Amino acid sequence: MTHNSRATTMTERLTQEQQIMYLQRLDIHSNLKPNLESLRLLCIQHLKHIPFENLAYHYGPESPGIPVIDQYTVFNKIIKRRRGGNCFEMLNLFTALLISLGFDVTSGAARVYLGEGFNPPYTNLSHRILFVRLDSQLWLADVGFGAAALGYPALLSDSAVPTPNGIGDEYVLVEKADDMTWILKHTYDLKQRPFRPSYKFTMDAYHDSHYNKFNISVSCGENLLTQNVVAVKLQQAGDRLERLTLMNDKLHVSGIGKYELIQTFVSDHERVAALRKWLYIELTHEESVGLANSKMRIYPQQ
Repeated sequence: MTHNSRATTMTERLTQEQQIMYLQRLDIHSNLKPNLESLRLLCIQHLKHIPFENLAYHYGPESPGIPVIDQYTVFNKIIKRRRGGNCFEMLNLFTALLISLGFDVTSGAARVYLGEGFNPPYTNLSHRILFVRLDSQLWLADVGFGAAALGYPALLSDSAVPTPNGIGDEYVLVEKADDMTWILKHTYDLKQRPFRPSYKFTMDAYHDSHYNKFNISVSCGENLLTQNVVAVKLQQAGDRLERLTLMNDKLHVSGIGKYELIQTFVSDHERVAALRKWLYIELTHEESVGLANSKMRIYPQQ
């Protein structure tokens, strides 16, 4: 398996203090070695404690806003303010953590699947992913794909085998489409629902300047993130994990054999309160007012 490293990111290693703060944010208090066990723990804890969210698109003075994705800004937002972010924010910081812990990491990019009714069915490059090499094997890691994020890293191999995603009844599958292209597929229930493509990618590596362009392109286009308010996080349910998903005026929970509506919001105040209660996202007063005044505001029922 070849790996095109024509470009690399300019990710800076975290300081020892930053590593400690990041791992505390993930509720990890053990010493980690750069191995598969540690990578699996880091990925699943990331999804449990740091939400995927796109609120920065909507609460600023301009809508959609463009999230700032440099490492310093993202660290302050996600670690110090205990917020979440989009894929470019999350994977920027996660890359820095993995490199600081001694992992061999390369950053890639993917084209997100839109559906067969679209022409073309995939976006331009619009999503950041990671390749992690452990011994002679290459793993796909992705903590920034919202409602279909990888719970655990997925092995890239010539044999496509469905593997549990660690969340509810979910499974994932990574297939080779051709000599250069891979497709990540996902199902919420292996027995009841077929696999659906999540995105496709090659082994090409990318530089921070590429991600800045991708981030601007996504932020300025009409797509899922700019046309909706989204926040997603895992929660523990006994010995299993469930996925909390806030989409516009509704909050759902999905897990083994269930998909339940928790709440329908009738005001922006209720949505902000739910973000705080369920997803542990604390908005400033200015951000709450900005969201309430955006095109994604919730109009009180008459």
